[in-house]
Amino acid sequence: MRQLLRHVRFFTRSTRASVSVEAILMFPMLALAMMSTYIYFDAYRAQNTNLKAVYTVADAISRESSINPSYLDTMYDLLNFLTHSNHPTRLRVTLVQCAETAECLDADSTTMVYDVVWSRVRGNIDRLTDANINELRDRLPVFPKGDTLLIVDTGMAYEPIFRVGIGVISMEQMAVIRARYIPPYICWQRNDDSYICPFGEDEPAT
Repeated sequence: MRQLLRHVRFFTRSTRASVSVEAILMFPMLALAMMSTYIYFDAYRAQNTNLKAVYTVADAISRESSINPSYLDTMYDLLNFLTHSNHPTRLRVTLVQCAETAECLDADSTTMVYDVVWSRVRGNIDRLTDANINELRDRLPVFPKGDTLLIVDTGMAYEPIFRVGIGVISMEQMAVIRARYIPPYICWQRNDDSYICPFGEDEPAT
């Protein structure tokens, strides 16, 4: 018993060590810490890139009086170029107007009634309609009659190259912006050169 205690006391007081043994013990933990740091940083980078991409697309569309399917395809290509995602991205562009029956100047957003003028998508995402626009009510501002809002939604999947506690993440971003010109609206041009415009207009404002 005394001999065992002597060995334990010697072990606890000993300052001798082997660098190779300590390196073998610590290297896996250091490698895991470095990979985790990289993955978390890269996930934030991807999210920030997606945020910048949605504002870039929204700003470009807001400067137009009308857009067509070819223009939207170009914006979708731009989104893919900016995000560099290895997974399919999603893009939804929607124009909403204030319904004539709504108290649009009311500060209470619960009384707003949003009319979807047109909504077009690229990728695996549903269009916005009068039936589902209220799902975004908490994220949409109050605006007066005779005005419109352009809603641009983007989505992408982020998959880390190492599994360190983060799986595949779906990153969704939304930008709400007004048209840059007066009158403030953007029409959708169909393939037959007809238009879908708010307020009963037949063509874009010039």
